[in-house]
Amino acid sequence: MGTIARIAVKKGYNVHILSNDKDCYQLINPNVKVVVKSTRNTPSSFIDENVVEDKMGCSPSQVADIKALMGDSSDNIKGVRYLNYQTALRLLAEYDTAENIVAHVNDLPKNVHFKIKNAQEQILMNKKITTIGKNLDLGRIDFRPLRVN
Repeated sequence: MGTIARIAVKKGYNVHILSNDKDCYQLINPNVKVVVKSTRNTPSSFIDENVVEDKMGCSPSQVADIKALMGDSSDNIKGVRYLNYQTALRLLAEYDTAENIVAHVNDLPKNVHFKIKNAQEQILMNKKITTIGKNLDLGRIDFRPLRVN
């Protein structure tokens, strides 16, 4: 999904991904939006960069990072023990990625330092698990037969 979206954008397409999975939010950019539908009787809505920032408090490029820190119960991923969401957002605002947070663990305040220090491997593994691949070798993809109606 991530690779096809990247290739389609490169070819000039605007991409709409139909999914209720928040993991897809990391693929959002000016040319990629996620279409969600909560129930059969409600209209579909578009999730763009502004909605991700409002709902999750981070940019789409940081969705995998916030999930690496906080975990995701729907995917059975455990987060950093005793780390609250606001602290995770502050760390991402300062260090941008989960990898940078782990790299600067010694610069963190003591109360956060021990939480991150004890979960370094888990954070990095979570980030790998929660990141949607965008550079997979899929061979040649021919978009010409696709027609929007």
